[in-house]
Amino acid sequence: MEPLERQERVFRARLHHELPLWRDEGLLGDDALGVLAGRYPLPEEAGGSGVALLAVYVLGALLIGGGVLSFVAWHWESLPATVQLALVTGVMLGCHALGWWWWRGDASRPRLGHALVVLGTLVFGADIALVAQVFHVHSDWYGGFGAWALGALAGAWALRSMPHLALAAILACVWSMGYAGDHRPLAGLAPLALAALLVPLAFLERSRAAYALVALAVTAALMVAAGAEAAEGSAVALALLACTALLSAHGLATTLERPGGLARAAAHLAPVAAALGVLGTTGAAYVLSFHEMAEDLSLGDLGEGGPWIAPAAAALLAALALLLAAAGSGTWRPLDHPVALAALGSVVLLILGMALPPQELWLTGLANLALASLAAAAIAGSVRRLERGGFWFGVLLAGLAITSRFLEYRTELWLKAVVFIACGVAVLLVGVLFEQRLREGRAGHAA
Repeated sequence: MEPLERQERVFRARLHHELPLWRDEGLLGDDALGVLAGRYPLPEEAGGSGVALLAVYVLGALLIGGGVLSFVAWHWESLPATVQLALVTGVMLGCHALGWWWWRGDASRPRLGHALVVLGTLVFGADIALVAQVFHVHSDWYGGFGAWALGALAGAWALRSMPHLALAAILACVWSMGYAGDHRPLAGLAPLALAALLVPLAFLERSRAAYALVALAVTAALMVAAGAEAAEGSAVALALLACTALLSAHGLATTLERPGGLARAAAHLAPVAAALGVLGTTGAAYVLSFHEMAEDLSLGDLGEGGPWIAPAAAALLAALALLLAAAGSGTWRPLDHPVALAALGSVVLLILGMALPPQELWLTGLANLALASLAAAAIAGSVRRLERGGFWFGVLLAGLAITSRFLEYRTELWLKAVVFIACGVAVLLVGVLFEQRLREGRAGHAA
């Protein structure tokens, strides 16, 4: 392919990647977007099915790689160690070289080439294990995952490859869990390193899927580190609440009007952060709403889990700083996202409930209050914006909380029957009224 043609392909692909972002940020209207999409159409190979095509290619490469490895394993033990090493290394280098040429060299088969590069990085993991076996390298089991994660991370940064970033996030999470188990005093450093290496790339690429995966990996690593260091469930709960506080604050603080620079990327990722913060807070509040779980996860006399209240408090302070910075911009509209706001408030309630004596009494009460506020915020916000998703999330959350309380506590069966019937009728009535309001609102917009 000629250089100019290749540059034209890259330009068109980048433009079509940016157009939906410009629409979400309000920079261009639908008419202008339609004109640009018509004037600069993508080549057939780079159409809207590009992500699906890349996934098919990656799956095919994995299957072929698995078949080749199975074929080689047929007589693997009979091969000399040097031949084994040369064979696996040759496959890795061949996949990287051919894949890079098809992807970035002549760009004739970009997605197939991308899939081969990913396959080469996967083979790199097998190469690490083989080198350790051949040279009798004895180390902790998670060390190989760490080296593999560094290779995938290098590929993600050098090639701006989201599959590499996803692989690096998973491998680094596994490594950090193993590291936390063997290095208790330094357990909390592994998730911080994981966030420092992966989050910036997700911001640069403005990839919501990558950001969600990285956020989940960092949260899981921090929870495992807290459990390994403190050996108490309360520390794990505090670590989860710290992450959900930051995510909810990110979702709230970046609701700005046409931000620029890094704030634009943060605003594009804000819906993912808000959703993860709400889901994490809801899960924590639901677990802590049970009396027995509240008794087990409360801070009590601030034993080994007590020191983890400091990171949770630091996360709340960081969240407050984000909100104050957003408020100073003059374009912040936090009430446009009531569920994220309720989630951040719920984190404060839950941490207070874990610390105030008697903890199990305060914690169950505040956890149920947090569930009620989340459900009310979701329903109220959805009714105002005429959105189904948040409305039914709030209704189901309220129904789940009420049902759980009646199943948890011993009450007369006739009382349970009355409450369940009343709740069922209320859900049906509210659902019918909301759907009617939704149809009326859409008819009004259409008119």
